[in-house]
Amino acid sequence: MGKIRLYLDESVDIRIAEGLKRRRVEVHTARDTSNLGLSDEEQLEYTRKNEFVIFTHDIDFLKLAAQWSKEANHMRALSIPTSRVIPLVSVSGFLSLLQNY
Repeated sequence: MGKIRLYLDESVDIRIAEGLKRRRVEVHTARDTSNLGLSDEEQLEYTRKNEFVIFTHDIDFLKLAAQWSKEANHMRALSIPTSRVIPLVSVSGFLSLLQNY
């Protein structure tokens, strides 16, 4: 698996970031980077500039991501609806998902 640099927006529980960091995954969060409260578009722009893969539970984010793709903006995103989080609560399960990304 290539090195994935993750950015978790404020919709993702901080415990997920902590678990990933303990497993030596490069993870940045909206809290770590003082980006709490930024709009979805500002979050996307931040991740694009820093070449992160953004991880979010925000369903509305998918609409914005589709719009960015149409406009040929380079971005990488991983969106998991909150209703699907329960099976992925374990960090090892999340890491398995990333291996297929």
